[in-house]
Amino acid sequence: MTPDEPTLREQLPALAYDRPVTVLMGFLALLVVGLIAYTRIPVQMMPSGMDPRFLFVWVGYPDSAPLETDDRIVRPIEEQLATVSGLMRVNSSAAAGAATFRLNFWGSTDMDVAYNAVVDRLERAMPELPDDVDRYLVFRFDPADSPILWVGGVLQPDVEDPYHLMTRVVQPRLERITGVASVDVYGVPKNIVAIEYERDKLFAHLVDLGDVQGRLATDNFQMGSGRVTEQGQVRPLRGLSELGADDLQTFPVRDSLVLGDIARIRRGGVYSTDIWRVDGEDAAAIAIKKESGANTREVAARVVAELKALESDRRVQGTKFHVFFNQGDLIDESMATLSNTALSGGLFALAILWLFLREWRMTLLIATSIPLSLLLTVGGLYFAGMDLNIISLMGLMLAVGMVVDNAIVVVETIYRWRAEGADRRKAAVQGTAEVNLAILASTATTMVVFLPVMLMSENAQLSFFMKVMGMPVVLALAASLVVALVFAPLATRYMGEADIKPDPGWLVALRTRYQAVLRWCLGHRADTAIALLAAVMLTFAVAVPGVRCTGNAESNLNDFRIRFSVPPQAGPRDRDRVVAAFEAMLEAHREEWGVRVYSADLEGDRNRGELRVFLESDGPMEREEVMEAARKALPDDLAGVTASVGWDDGSSGGSTLQLQIHGEDMPTLLAL
Repeated sequence: MTPDEPTLREQLPALAYDRPVTVLMGFLALLVVGLIAYTRIPVQMMPSGMDPRFLFVWVGYPDSAPLETDDRIVRPIEEQLATVSGLMRVNSSAAAGAATFRLNFWGSTDMDVAYNAVVDRLERAMPELPDDVDRYLVFRFDPADSPILWVGGVLQPDVEDPYHLMTRVVQPRLERITGVASVDVYGVPKNIVAIEYERDKLFAHLVDLGDVQGRLATDNFQMGSGRVTEQGQVRPLRGLSELGADDLQTFPVRDSLVLGDIARIRRGGVYSTDIWRVDGEDAAAIAIKKESGANTREVAARVVAELKALESDRRVQGTKFHVFFNQGDLIDESMATLSNTALSGGLFALAILWLFLREWRMTLLIATSIPLSLLLTVGGLYFAGMDLNIISLMGLMLAVGMVVDNAIVVVETIYRWRAEGADRRKAAVQGTAEVNLAILASTATTMVVFLPVMLMSENAQLSFFMKVMGMPVVLALAASLVVALVFAPLATRYMGEADIKPDPGWLVALRTRYQAVLRWCLGHRADTAIALLAAVMLTFAVAVPGVRCTGNAESNLNDFRIRFSVPPQAGPRDRDRVVAAFEAMLEAHREEWGVRVYSADLEGDRNRGELRVFLESDGPMEREEVMEAARKALPDDLAGVTASVGWDDGSSGGSTLQLQIHGEDMPTLLAL
């Protein structure tokens, strides 16, 4: 090696300094790719690709009692499911009319294989089940299938056919929006033509009801009837015989006897005891799901705009739409919060750099490494098939304070070489070579720390989330290394001489005190070790027990829930009266509490319902204050009705005590 030939550690900074056009074009190409990736990377609320290690199974058994369901459905299926590989635990529930199973699997289980195994075991169990059981459902949770918007459509009382309005007018309009995968409508019964036979007239005319029903079934049909070929064209034929209400009135039964003579025929909705209301008025619930890979914020914005346009459309007959849940708004709020936090952190980092460096050229050069590194990181996430979400943005925010470390070391060393009299090239090459091995080792060790957590197999769900948060940190550190070792030496070539000022008095005093403490610790090693051990023990004894741990996170929506239960013997009118009582309570305090909108939900086959209350963002009271006031204002004149107030999906803030007894023997559980 000749004296002028660069060493191995000097080759990279020498290449960056001597070939500025090549390096600059390559760097600009990376930045352009990063900008394109930033505009195209999907923005989600939660990361996609999560595959939880559990499955739900539902098996319907009509008109059965819980004991019968347990004996004839739960036990045979449990025996078959016990042979599924990777199964950790099975929680079974026998209810009137159905049995449900929650299957938990070990973290290393392949859920595709587990899903197929569960379906296979259910098929094996089907011959052992009662003849009434003709189907089962297996649910596999996927966050991508969760609705990005929940909307309540308040129907006007004069709407003749709410089902037709929501499924033939509103639903197609929303499904045509770019990025919308599906729209599901709940809470509106189908309109039917009901035939109510009059018993006395059936006996008087000696009508065979089975014969009439059979003829109605055969005369009401749609079916293919062949095809006609004419002049080289093929035309399919289809037979249509649909009976409407008017046709049924004159449907012949026998001789001059028609159906209208022995039955009352009416139009109307399917009778349902379900209660779904918004602000005390009948409503429909609309769930909007997006396509895979579509930008949640953009799709949500298009849907909201279309809902506003629908309200002014005369075909929706005055229906008002209330958006209860909007992932786009949550993403905007979260991104704004994280962006402001990252910006504040970056400004604090610049302030600290200026405080210690006291030279604006060096400070600006180091500050430039933050956006450059983050832009390269977004490009890496895009090509790795990942997306931007709340968790990955937290990783990027965490990386903001770390990406400047390498640039600080390199730039400070280069300017120190300049201050000592070296020319620009020698300072850039020698200064970078002096520290490149140290920053490479420190960066690599920081990156390696995330690997065990990202690759752990004991808890697949934790490993998934740690990968989503850790991957941006790892990519940002790698990008900061490239920026520090390639871009920083090249940038110093075009920067003037730095005005290196002597250290201020406070920094000299701080360094002097630190040196004195360090000398004392080195001279009193035993005392230092005892003090350090005492500090660690004090931390575990006092601080760690004082940190509250919980499995639930507080809802970030400005809402709360009122959950209630009605007596099993309550009829439709009693159930409606209970819901109306809670609605009257909310209406009485609407302005006082700042209630924006509320919805009531009580399904006909359940005794538990809830009201979800959404508050104004700038309301007169905080949510906790409103919840406390709601607890005090709960109706106390509803016999047999219990209620609680909370914000999460489980019971919260109530005063009831729940006792659950688990076991394998149903008679023993009933006796207990």
